[in-house]
Amino acid sequence: MSAAAALALAFGFVAVVGVYLALWLDHPPREPLLPLGLAVVAGAGLGSAALAVAGRPGSVSLHGLGLSALAPVAVALIVLAAVRALAGPLDGALLGTAGGAAAGAAVVLWLARSARPPAAVDALVATLTCAGAAAVLGAGVGRARLAGRPAALGGWLALGLAAAGAIAAPWLVGRAEGTSGAAAALDVARVVVPLLALLAAPLLSARFERRVLERELGEEVGNGILPGEVVFVVASYSRRIRSAWWPRGDERRALVGLLRRLAFRKQQLRHLEGERLHLAGLEVGRMRDRVRRLFDPREVEALAREFVG
Repeated sequence: MSAAAALALAFGFVAVVGVYLALWLDHPPREPLLPLGLAVVAGAGLGSAALAVAGRPGSVSLHGLGLSALAPVAVALIVLAAVRALAGPLDGALLGTAGGAAAGAAVVLWLARSARPPAAVDALVATLTCAGAAAVLGAGVGRARLAGRPAALGGWLALGLAAAGAIAAPWLVGRAEGTSGAAAALDVARVVVPLLALLAAPLLSARFERRVLERELGEEVGNGILPGEVVFVVASYSRRIRSAWWPRGDERRALVGLLRRLAFRKQQLRHLEGERLHLAGLEVGRMRDRVRRLFDPREVEALAREFVG
C-alpha cells in the first residue's frame, strides 16, 4: 500500500471513530449506528461507484473525482434529515465529516491504482477537503431541517452548498507553481481552509443549538415542566456529556434526545402556518406530555443542584 493510500485510510478511520464517539456520548448507544453507517457507505461505497462512472484511474482529475464522491454524501445527508435521523446542524456537521472523510479516502484509494498515484501531501489535502466541505454542507442541511418555510429550507441548503464550494475552492484551483507569495498563500489555504471548516462547523452548530435549546426549553421552565438547572445542563453539549445530572447514562441520553426533539420542533413551529402548524402543534403537545410524565421537577432540581452546583 502506498503512503498516500495509508494516510488517507488513517485519516478516514480516525474521523469516523471520532464522529461515532461524539455522537455516542450524546445519543443512546445504538442510535448513531444507522445514520453514521449510511454516511460512511455513501462516501466510501457509493462514492466508489460514482468514481467508477466518472472514469478509469488516471483519466479524471483528483478534483473531479472528489466532487463525484461527495455527491452521494450530500444525498445521504438530505435523506437522513428527511427521515429525522439527522436532528440538527450539529448532527449534520458530524455525519458530514465522517461521510466526507470516507469519500476522500475512496478518491485516494481509487487513484492509487493509476499509473501516477497522488503524493502523500495531495492525499491528505484531498481527504481533508472532502471532510471539511461535507461537514459544512451537513451543518447547512441540519439547519435547513429546522426551517419551517420551504423558501428558508431551500435557502439554507443553497448556503450549505455554497459554503462547501468555498471550502473546496483552494483545492479545486490546484497546487500553485512557482515560489511567489501568492503561490505559497494558495498552498497554505489548501490545508488551512478545510481544517478550519472541520473545527468551525461543529462548534458553530453546537453554539446555534445551544441558543435554540435555551430559548425553547426555557419556555418549558416557565410552564413548570422543567427546572432551570436541567435546561442549563442540556443546552450545552459539553455540559450534558460530562454532567451526571441523571443517574443512568443510557436514560440520560434518551432524555436529552427527547428534549432536543422538543426544542427543535418548537423552533420549526415559529415558521409554520395552517394545517402544518396544527399538526406540528399536536406533536409538540405529545412530546411535552412525555416530558411532564418523565420529570418530577422537585426531584430533578435537587439532583441537578447536587451535581451542577
